[in-house]
Amino acid sequence: MDLGVEVVLLCHLVAVASTGSAPSPDDDASHLCHHATCKTVGHVIWESKMENQNRKGCIVWVDCPHCSKKVSACVHLPRCIKPIPGVTWEQFCSNPDLYLHVL
Repeated sequence: MDLGVEVVLLCHLVAVASTGSAPSPDDDASHLCHHATCKTVGHVIWESKMENQNRKGCIVWVDCPHCSKKVSACVHLPRCIKPIPGVTWEQFCSNPDLYLHVL
């Protein structure tokens, strides 16, 4: 089997596991984390092609104009999943209030 086909099939299986349903004929497997080969349950959902394409270029995080923290700028539902640039997952998890505002 072609590796590209295997990745697509795996992404579809992850989307089914994430959403609990099969796609409609017009749905795309949409990667909330913006990684086309992600296989993490919860990172891949079914969305229309238009919604999926609309996620491209989502900045997700912007600088707060009042301090050094970040503010989520993602307008998508569910929200895009991207790490804060320059912050490891361990740093973020140890004290998220150091890095972002929760609005």
